[in-house]
Amino acid sequence: MSAPASVTFLNAMQLKRSVFIGSISVFFVAITIVQIPALLNAGILTLERFLFSILALVVILAAMPLGARLGNRLPHRWFDNLVMLLLASIAGKIFIDTLMAG
Repeated sequence: MSAPASVTFLNAMQLKRSVFIGSISVFFVAITIVQIPALLNAGILTLERFLFSILALVVILAAMPLGARLGNRLPHRWFDNLVMLLLASIAGKIFIDTLMAG
């Protein structure tokens, strides 16, 4: 649930693309490091989920050069619009999940 608030806050600051990506990366690494002990203690982070996470990380790292090249070619306005689309998608998912649960 920290993603919508943090991405919205950083997007509102209208940072340069490189600063935005660096800031959000540091934020999520810090949050993850803090959450790992709690997830282990609660039994949420299992070996299977950990391995899937590592696999997802490999895919992300492999795709980063493509994203960097694409990002360098996109105007700043497009980047902002993509971030807003991501935020709207997250908000829609939260809304639908809430409706389905209740």
